[in-house]
Amino acid sequence: MKKIFLSILILLTAQIAFSQSNKPVGPSSTQLLKSENITPETAQILAEIKKGKKSGDIQYKKYWESKLDEITKPNVIETKKMNFSSKVNNGQGANVDNLNITKVYDGAIRAHAISCERVNGEIYVAVGVYGGLTADTLKIYRSTNNGINFNLILTLFEGFQIGNNGLDIEAISRGDSTFAFISMDYNIGSTRSVAIFRIRQDGMIRGGSVAGSSSQSYSLSRVTSDNARYSTGTYIYYTMSHDSVASGTIYKTSNMFRIENPFDEYMVLKSCYQNPASGSFAYTFSGIDGSLLETDIAYVSTANDSDQVYIVTTGFRTTAFNDGSSVLIARSNSYGATAPALFSIGDLNHYKQKPRIASTGYLNNTILISTVRLYDNAGDDWDPYYFYSPNINWPVPNFTRDYIDNTSDTTVSSAVTGKARSNGSYILCYNNKLTMGTEESAKIMTGRFSGGLPGTFTLVNPAPFSGSRFYAQPDVAFRNVNNDSCLTLWSSHYGIYSYVTGGCSGAVTSVENPVSIVSDYSLLQNYPNPFNPNTVVSFQIPVPGFVSLKIYDVMGKEVAKLVNEFKQAGNYSIDFNAANFPSGVYYYRLEAGSFSAVKKMTLVK
Repeated sequence: MKKIFLSILILLTAQIAFSQSNKPVGPSSTQLLKSENITPETAQILAEIKKGKKSGDIQYKKYWESKLDEITKPNVIETKKMNFSSKVNNGQGANVDNLNITKVYDGAIRAHAISCERVNGEIYVAVGVYGGLTADTLKIYRSTNNGINFNLILTLFEGFQIGNNGLDIEAISRGDSTFAFISMDYNIGSTRSVAIFRIRQDGMIRGGSVAGSSSQSYSLSRVTSDNARYSTGTYIYYTMSHDSVASGTIYKTSNMFRIENPFDEYMVLKSCYQNPASGSFAYTFSGIDGSLLETDIAYVSTANDSDQVYIVTTGFRTTAFNDGSSVLIARSNSYGATAPALFSIGDLNHYKQKPRIASTGYLNNTILISTVRLYDNAGDDWDPYYFYSPNINWPVPNFTRDYIDNTSDTTVSSAVTGKARSNGSYILCYNNKLTMGTEESAKIMTGRFSGGLPGTFTLVNPAPFSGSRFYAQPDVAFRNVNNDSCLTLWSSHYGIYSYVTGGCSGAVTSVENPVSIVSDYSLLQNYPNPFNPNTVVSFQIPVPGFVSLKIYDVMGKEVAKLVNEFKQAGNYSIDFNAANFPSGVYYYRLEAGSFSAVKKMTLVK
């Protein structure tokens, strides 16, 4: 049997005694820097950079950043040229209904993400629109009224395929204007890449860069910022996973970049610390096939005003490291420029995957991690689970942990966000896979987390909406309202449509308003297409009535009847299993009232 090698860089951290009874602010900045073996010279440079960031003196900051570069010698990627075509849009998006659900995009999607900038409360949503094998588009929407309306401000396209759930977004403010930084996983042919783009509030795409590209896998890119602490001195932090092969050995690593000039005309990506042996910022695993390195990133401004960046990692299925059960964490007190401190949260005999991490970003020592945790490694019951630390700035922080939901429903994913400049206020969401007849869908649950404990969770996709269990998994954000500031971004069955639900403090009333939710008849392109052997046909009807949805072969012969009954007004997604049909072109026809439409689908076996 092939021997599995696990190579992890472990840095020594200073052990500082901790007493919960005293509840001190925590170690000083000097102690934290020493815990990562940062030299006095580098520590002084970092202190000068911080002065520039706090004062907003950009020239002073740039001078000391150049001094840091002389020591760390980062790789630099300039963002002077975009590889994709773009179109600035200025159109009205979908309207909110009177029950707090907004349809952001009307169609099939692969991925989406949401973020709210803290100063003006502008909300940005990135949607990866399904277009087949090579024709996906990235659409950016903006809301200036707490998610009541979303306007399409930018469309990005040019022959790429966006990865499933391969989007992340960070909205920030300069004070006079707002920007959204979008990270995207995508394929062009066999080349798997990650990229980061900056979009201004008027839809102008003001810089972007391909951060990694190869026939091996660059994936799961994530983005965060320290904008909750700084304005003109903001840094953007960007991480991704990378699978590579060298001399026949498989390597899995995490990489990180920072953008020190996010408001300049041309951004510059600087590589953060790279292990001399592996090139990884934090953890390196070698000789492991079939495992998945999954990461997320967050910035923390501690109570004693230290700047910290955290990367959380899960997903390794190896006997050498607790069978993939531990949550691995990397912490940097140097803006990612030097080797981070590494530690882990032990949790034996339970696999973890899809980690998300969040903080409040300003003079607060709390951090919240959500994962999907396997209840029994011999079974298939995944549950949403959290790890919470009230003292993350300590060299060896302590964590409380528990289930968010421990029912037998299998959880597909979870998400978490922190309220900027709050005292430990968070929102969590997750989607549980359900079996509905022959269809599998999900219920989307959202709730508050404060005081170190989760609150009551609310279903945000009421009947007749079924949630997605695979494509476009849910995401959460805060909005600037006084009563219930929760926002949940989610998709219906098989990633059809992108919705935002406002609120999480009480039950959402079932949506039945045909005027506000559905304004016209529509038959959508089946998804996926081409398909083998399953696809989904979606349609909407604005009024109740008899509906017929049938499949025909190229000779016009009816071969399947998907719907033939009375339906209430609303959106519908119907599974079609063509396992018993030969490859070829088929047509599907919707008839409802006086409306009739036909579209083509292709079965490829």
